[in-house]
Amino acid sequence: MSSRNIKTFLTALLLVSVLFFSPSTIKQVSGATFTVNSTGDTVDANKGDGICAASDGTCTLRAAIEEANAWAGADTITFRIAPDNPPIDRMIDVSFALPIIQEQLTIQGPNLGGIGGGANIVLDGDGTFIGLWINADNCIIRNLIIRNFLRGLNSTGTSGLLIVGNRIGEFGLSIPNPAEGNAKEGVYLSGVIGAVIGGDTAEDRNIISGNGEYGINVVNSASVVIKGNYIGTNIDGTAALSNGYSGISISGDESTGNTIGGSTTGRRNIISGNAGNGVFIAANNNDVFGNYIGLDASGTLALPNEKDGIYIYSTTESPATTGNNIGGTIPGQSNVISGNTDSGIRLVNANANFIKNNIIGLNAAANAAVPNHNGIVIAKGSENEIGTYAVGSGNIISGNQYDGIYLINLAVTDNAIRRNLIGTNLSGSILPNGGSGISIEYASENEIGGGTDFFNIIANNGSNGVDIYMGSSNAITYNRIFNNGAMGIDLLGGSWETGVTLNDLNDEDVGSNHLQNFPVLTRVSILTPGQVTIEGYLNSTANRLYILHFYANSLKDPTGHGEGEFYLGSKGVTTNSEFYVSFTATFTISSPFECIAATATDPYYDTSEFSSCVSFMNNQIFLPLIVK
Repeated sequence: MSSRNIKTFLTALLLVSVLFFSPSTIKQVSGATFTVNSTGDTVDANKGDGICAASDGTCTLRAAIEEANAWAGADTITFRIAPDNPPIDRMIDVSFALPIIQEQLTIQGPNLGGIGGGANIVLDGDGTFIGLWINADNCIIRNLIIRNFLRGLNSTGTSGLLIVGNRIGEFGLSIPNPAEGNAKEGVYLSGVIGAVIGGDTAEDRNIISGNGEYGINVVNSASVVIKGNYIGTNIDGTAALSNGYSGISISGDESTGNTIGGSTTGRRNIISGNAGNGVFIAANNNDVFGNYIGLDASGTLALPNEKDGIYIYSTTESPATTGNNIGGTIPGQSNVISGNTDSGIRLVNANANFIKNNIIGLNAAANAAVPNHNGIVIAKGSENEIGTYAVGSGNIISGNQYDGIYLINLAVTDNAIRRNLIGTNLSGSILPNGGSGISIEYASENEIGGGTDFFNIIANNGSNGVDIYMGSSNAITYNRIFNNGAMGIDLLGGSWETGVTLNDLNDEDVGSNHLQNFPVLTRVSILTPGQVTIEGYLNSTANRLYILHFYANSLKDPTGHGEGEFYLGSKGVTTNSEFYVSFTATFTISSPFECIAATATDPYYDTSEFSSCVSFMNNQIFLPLIVK
């Protein structure tokens, strides 16, 4: 090519470049900000040209999403919509489904600056389609009101989603459209990894209430953090604005490692006022920390979820739901689960879950009753731990309308109840559960206490400390059981006979802990200062080892039998072929007492009722003992 022809070619190329890439026509690239200036809902006039403009030249939300989808990278949508009086809220009446968000995008409300600046941006649908459908990673939805859709927010197969500062459900002014919640969920996540809903400050709080089904529904999603939100309440957390089902639901085999709440005040969710459960979990290895569930935001007044505060569930016994932590031993991880219409916590087909360091049935200060119906119910499940071996893991389960803990079902086995305060609090206040501290019905092979370092205090309850109907091999040892309205331990007869079950000759009964015979104490003596010697006998099954546990009491129960106020120690004895063994046991004692009682536990972990509470005797003369 001649030099002249080359020059002509370059000149033509420059002309084409100016024509097609002049500033007026250059398409926006990643990182663009589109500012919505209209409440209209029309499509973009020229999709993909990088300019948000409907046919009338305004930028609608629909057009902004269309343009953001056209280009890869992190774009932002903001709002600057002139007043439209009334209302003050800027109402975008969405007439059909908005485009699915396909690229990284931040949608940032409320309205920006100028006249009416800071006004709410309300996305309002007709209840038949999804409000914002997010199908891209690292999106942020901030400070919007989203209502009247089938689902407010829907995200599938994404990661890095952040939902902060929104009101999702029945919020915003009623003009021109009624303020109705979303027909199904406020927020629905499916196949999502690493989302955050809410934050550590009031500004980041979502209020997710008044939706037809779930406030938040997490399905087959992992590492989702839900923190600092009000779910099922008004904007102040003082009154119910119910979601129709549970406040939060977590379900699916892949839903693991999710966290509801946290260990700081800012991360506390208020999950109250919902028409179903506060929290529903049908998934493994999730954490619920530091929330108020069934209370208002002050932590003092009931704002009931109409079913259970927390319901852990599987549709089948195998596999069961497992590995969930409700509360924890780090400061701030204690949930307050109170005021709910049904149970504080219910487990059905749930194995090896851990309930630790919660307040169940009292206010947040743990000094006044805000009752659930029952505190904790295990209806089907095994190897669950209510309190654990760890220091600081015990729960306060007090003030509930009926039982503190209720184990009911043949399929409830091998559960452990340790370190709990049941009918009292840390300062020893009388805060009774209206029924029994622990009630066991048909359930077997469960352990209550089990060691000197992880006993329960079961006191002040309206009925028995512990009662058992038709369950067996339930070990009740080392606990402090006292000042309950009826018996310390009551093994109920087959027709619900209450009260003391008299010993029989060969002790071959069936039913409640096999109606294990209690020891008979014949003499309690002080032979050496600071030591008590107890004499008696046990009549039970022949040629069998029994562990006897001894307790000092300041009062007898109404039947004259003992409870177990102060644990003294244990002694192993073996019956002879005549079903009988006598014993003498000596223990150090440092507290005043009025009488001594004992229980017997057989090799199959059936624990008896307490024996008669026998006062100190010296030459058959009953005297109160005062040890200084």
